[in-house]
Amino acid sequence: MTDVGLTDGNSCNAASMIFDLDFHPQLDFVAAGLVDGTVELWQHHYSTATASSSTSTSSSSSSSSSSSSTPPQQPPTKVLAMQHHGKSCRALSFDVQGTVLYTGSSDLSVAAVNTTGNVTWRIDNAHTSPINCIRPGPAGTFFSGDDDGCLKVWDIRQKNAALSFDLHKDFISDIAFNANYTRGVTASGDGTISILNLRQGRSVKTTDMFEDDQLSVLFMKNDNKIVTGTQSGVLNIWSWGAWDDITDRIPGHPQSVQTMLKYDENTLLTGSSDGIIRIVGIHPNKLLGMVGEHEEDFPIEKIALSRDRSLVGSISHDNCIKFWDIRSMTDVKRGNQSSGGGFNSTNGGGGGSDSGSGSDSDSDEDMSGGSSTSVSKGSSISFKKGGKKNGGGGEGAGFFDDL
Repeated sequence: MTDVGLTDGNSCNAASMIFDLDFHPQLDFVAAGLVDGTVELWQHHYSTATASSSTSTSSSSSSSSSSSSTPPQQPPTKVLAMQHHGKSCRALSFDVQGTVLYTGSSDLSVAAVNTTGNVTWRIDNAHTSPINCIRPGPAGTFFSGDDDGCLKVWDIRQKNAALSFDLHKDFISDIAFNANYTRGVTASGDGTISILNLRQGRSVKTTDMFEDDQLSVLFMKNDNKIVTGTQSGVLNIWSWGAWDDITDRIPGHPQSVQTMLKYDENTLLTGSSDGIIRIVGIHPNKLLGMVGEHEEDFPIEKIALSRDRSLVGSISHDNCIKFWDIRSMTDVKRGNQSSGGGFNSTNGGGGGSDSGSGSDSDSDEDMSGGSSTSVSKGSSISFKKGGKKNGGGGEGAGFFDDL
């Protein structure tokens, strides 16, 4: 396989080992949560507009520079270092507007930090075990999952969790949602995934336990497919509404798939414990190529996509954020579609159907298949329009409507 490209000399060297990272959704910033509890904010000085302009100038002035499409860039700059956690910051995420950074720690606390680095909201002892995963919800809300399998929904206007789900018997490794936050899926180290009906604010189904840890999860194929990365390296594919067993699988990763990100409805990127970031096609299922590789076979712990989709950031077992130029991803995909195989592609499983078995309905029949998991609800939030906390509401009414 061939690297899509590492930006020239562009990496962030944090003060200690990095647990998590996230790109700002509107600006060229990346946040990192460190093992010593520090949260660092870096400006990476790299954008599609700058790269396109520089590349055009470079190619017109010298034909010898055509071997490298990535122009030199100013090194990343650390702009903030925040120390509001007593132990490691294991999870963080910007909200969808980029006005707040949510953080979670092994000291059991969660916090919200504004654009100036001030903590505007904090809950100590938010969980009973260390927090392992944070994902943003609609404005002012976020989700946190801990090492004991508990998922909580937070509204930063309140001091108590809006919802609490006891979903798994081991750590929650990842959380994914559809675009309008009516559906959610959690993956866990106990080998299960759990299905959430966020329109009704309840857990619907936890699958049977696999021997393989479920380490990462994504919605794909217009929300009709759920893809999970596992400890063995196989990607499991579930059809929405059919939770008794997986409907497809993609082998090809020699070690565990710790992290994934969605590039489009048909393509995802994976970060594996063998240190390689790969490009994977879904239906047809193929390993299309690789983005890059960390030195010394360090495992990839997390990958994230920049606001303009030109960069992937990755972290491993060190203090460095590496940036990978993926502007040529479009060419890689186009070449694969025209040739039927792409560059260094490997057939990784059956083709399957794009349509899936689920519709876009969130009815009980569509989402269920078993008893729901116990849920604790906060007392200070309205879950439905019209003041009904657990009532029916209209078809369009949802848990987040009043937030």
